[in-house]
Amino acid sequence: MTLSRRELEVLEQMACGLTATEDGAARHYSWNTIRWHRARIRRKLGARNNAHAVAIGFRTGLLR
Repeated sequence: MTLSRRELEVLEQMACGLTATEDGAARHYSWNTIRWHRARIRRKLGARNNAHAVAIGFRTGLLR
């Protein structure tokens, strides 16, 4: 389960509770780009939703 640098950044923002719109505005990306990254993260981690992806991130050490 390898996430790209950008996917790790997006996962960190998910853990902080940012919406796709807020994260996109902070990074100067469209919210659709952030949603695409989030979908890839969920698929790679086998997560059911964003909260589950964050939990997996903490459990596996991807997040601190």
